[in-house]
Amino acid sequence: MDFASGSQFPGGPAFSSLTNESQSTEFIRFLEELISSHLRGDPSDRLSKSVWIPATTGLTEYFIFAFPAPGTLRWDLMPEKVKLVGLTMDVLQRVLARVEGLFVDSGDYAIKIFKAMFSLCFRLHVWPEIKEELPTDVPHPSKVKADVLKTMIAWIRALSSGLSTVGKGGEPCWEMLRMVLTSCIELVQELLDLPSNPNFPLHVSLMNAPRIRHADPEGEELTPDFTIQTAHEILPLCSLVFETITSTLSPPLICQGFLVDIGRQILVLGRSVFDFCYSRGNKEYANRAMCLAQIMNTGRLLSTSCLAGSKCSFDYMASTLFWRRMCLGPQDLEGTGCSVLTVVFA
Repeated sequence: MDFASGSQFPGGPAFSSLTNESQSTEFIRFLEELISSHLRGDPSDRLSKSVWIPATTGLTEYFIFAFPAPGTLRWDLMPEKVKLVGLTMDVLQRVLARVEGLFVDSGDYAIKIFKAMFSLCFRLHVWPEIKEELPTDVPHPSKVKADVLKTMIAWIRALSSGLSTVGKGGEPCWEMLRMVLTSCIELVQELLDLPSNPNFPLHVSLMNAPRIRHADPEGEELTPDFTIQTAHEILPLCSLVFETITSTLSPPLICQGFLVDIGRQILVLGRSVFDFCYSRGNKEYANRAMCLAQIMNTGRLLSTSCLAGSKCSFDYMASTLFWRRMCLGPQDLEGTGCSVLTVVFA
């Protein structure tokens, strides 16, 4: 099997030709057969990097980066797109496990795939509430987001090997991991420093400073990784970044000793995101309790890590939450405070 580029699999349709339901269904069948015949064998059998890097790049470009923005299409009317996301995650997980030296001398391949998955995680995280009942074969956005997040965490944790190198300069893979985590932290810092009423939409570039830019249709600028459409998307993005970094560092990585300062920064970031959840700008945010539950779950995970001060950080969140509930009663978080407290004392 040989892939000349990431734009087409051998024997299958070109990605760019998947413009209608019948063609998407055809490609789904082809991809399922490809996974069954080439990726479900003995895990110890190694796969060719020259084959699967362009293949996964093409899958990511057409089915992850190009996934519809929140609210542009009804979720139950795009089952093929949702199915292709799941299959792409399956391929990425299997390729990660079976391609030796996947990130060695592969340029910015690892970063491109990470940015695509993070962008999709965010879009799924802020997807409008679905009130209608979904078909049994169409998973909920939260389920798809959980699968993408799991794959993304495994992907960036794989950069933790301190002996592997990337690029012509021969930098250790953990330096690329460090760059990713630092960029995520700086993104949250920029989000928290935004004025109270910024002009939307805001363009986000994960790996380029400044990471948040105002849309300028007449100016020359980098293509954003994703877009923040409203103020109500800022808190979910902050909580997603907090979860991403914490899940990457827990359990400890082989290169954890090189990331000690990142660990200290994530403790500060967690408290900042928690405090931001109660800020004036989020007072009327309908899904604030959902984000707070995510923050508390992440803080709880962080408290089990080996990072110095992580237990104190979670205790601060838990005690503040409990104090607010005792003082404000059902008014706190529009009466949903009790459900969030179960995260703390479960």
